[in-house]
Amino acid sequence: MIVAGGSYLEVCVRPEWRRLFGSGLRAACAISRLSPGTELHTYGYAGWADDIRHTAAAFGCRAHVQPVDYPIWFSYDYPLSSARLHPSGIGPSTALSVQGKTVLRFGFVEGDAVVQAERAVFDPQSNDPSEPFGANGSRADQLALVLNEAEAAGTLGSFDPDALMSRHGAAVLVVKRGPRGAIVYQVGDDPIEIPVYRSETVFKIGSGDVFSAAFALHWGERAIDAATAADIASKSVAHFVDGHALPLPESLNHGGPARNAAR
Repeated sequence: MIVAGGSYLEVCVRPEWRRLFGSGLRAACAISRLSPGTELHTYGYAGWADDIRHTAAAFGCRAHVQPVDYPIWFSYDYPLSSARLHPSGIGPSTALSVQGKTVLRFGFVEGDAVVQAERAVFDPQSNDPSEPFGANGSRADQLALVLNEAEAAGTLGSFDPDALMSRHGAAVLVVKRGPRGAIVYQVGDDPIEIPVYRSETVFKIGSGDVFSAAFALHWGERAIDAATAADIASKSVAHFVDGHALPLPESLNHGGPARNAAR
């Protein structure tokens, strides 16, 4: 599988945490055992480029790094606090060009990725989720969107899953709802509620990256139905937040029954 996403420094005050990960590098490392030969397309501060490549290689991934001239990092007071971006007002870099059978595309701080794929999963993260997937020239035969609840609520003035999927040309929309699990919307079908799974501890930084990575692997690469893929992604998050454990094990890949939710 191919991941197009950022590589950023993450700093947390309590518990003390300082790691070079970001959405793209973390997602690639998360699925590396389950998708041998995973590739990452990312930007990276020139002084960190070798570290990004070495980290990816340690997990069995190959990282293609387009250097940028400045370090980008996120700071947290604690894992459940909001992230602060440093520096602010970052100018755009030349877009990455990514082509493959299955591609997970994240939103970037410093640029963008133009994707050509048979199956693509798009997680815009902090970028405007109402901007269509194809607005930058990206194309996919089948597309799934992954948004958190706040992003979904802020799209198009009000949340209309059918309109949002139509705007992006997506067949699937997954809305993450934190401790209330997720809901999977599909064109022509009733929405399906996905449960959240218990973990002994919670280190939340990066949990959304892992959800999107696991969903993209199972829905995109393995062609598992969207509800089952989202259920596995929810289990993957519970595994990850309990000690920040990477890569994801194969033992999580047994989706439980999902139940219908009222629309």
